[in-house]
Amino acid sequence: MDIKDLAGFSEPTKTLIERCSDALGALAHPYQIVRVAKAESKAELIKAQGQIEIDKVKAQGVIEVLEVEERALARLVHEEGKKQQNIEGIVAKALPEVEDNARPESIEEDWLSNFFDKCRLVSDDEMQFLWGKVLAGEANAPGTYSKRTVNFLQSLSKDEANKFQLLCRFSIASDGSLPAIYDIKDEIYKQSGLSFSDLQNLQSFGLMVYSPIGGYTLQDIGREFLVDYFSTKLSVRMPEASPVDLDIGHALLTDLGKQLARLCALTPIEGFANYLVEKWSGLKYEITT
Repeated sequence: MDIKDLAGFSEPTKTLIERCSDALGALAHPYQIVRVAKAESKAELIKAQGQIEIDKVKAQGVIEVLEVEERALARLVHEEGKKQQNIEGIVAKALPEVEDNARPESIEEDWLSNFFDKCRLVSDDEMQFLWGKVLAGEANAPGTYSKRTVNFLQSLSKDEANKFQLLCRFSIASDGSLPAIYDIKDEIYKQSGLSFSDLQNLQSFGLMVYSPIGGYTLQDIGREFLVDYFSTKLSVRMPEASPVDLDIGHALLTDLGKQLARLCALTPIEGFANYLVEKWSGLKYEITT
């Protein structure tokens, strides 16, 4: 999405653009998001190159040093232009996610400064969408994403992000925050590409806790309840003699993991609803679909 001007944007979106402009100092005119930085950098380069030429005439003996300086300036302009491009790509991807009742004016300045400092090296298109969702999410509800989450996201590779998203696709909560991981050796997990080592890695990142021997339950949820796995609705009834605690397997997201789960674009795992029916029936739960 190219930002041409402010026409047609909602008021919260305009406010977000203005807040980003203030934070970056180079987006004073949103329709010039890339051109401003490039023009200013080019002007500085021309000025520096002119001085270099004068210096060459004055001191022929240091030409090689000056040529190194010239190359360094060119590299700096290129690198800074790329960073600016990355930032502006993320801002552009955030705008369609801004809600009509968003409150971007309440985003903390320190949060914005930290966000742009951490995202400037992100050039992958899919990862930019992820960062854009963070920016939009913070605009929609300031305080949603902590600085710790932003800082962690900087260290997350695309492959690691994909593995975490895969984990969240097994969630029995609509926001992806409650993955149901029973026996990781079961075919449903293996076919999807989720492995024991993946769970260990995600745990080492602080996104989840994994207890292959013990397990986790949702306590006191009632003897009858509904579970929506995407479009499949499962009606669950527990035996009268059993506790009203739902066995949810061996994985649990941390607070950091729950914040990142909100960013995931989730789709159902084929056959997982049937797997849940089979697993819960084995625990003596009564399941109807």
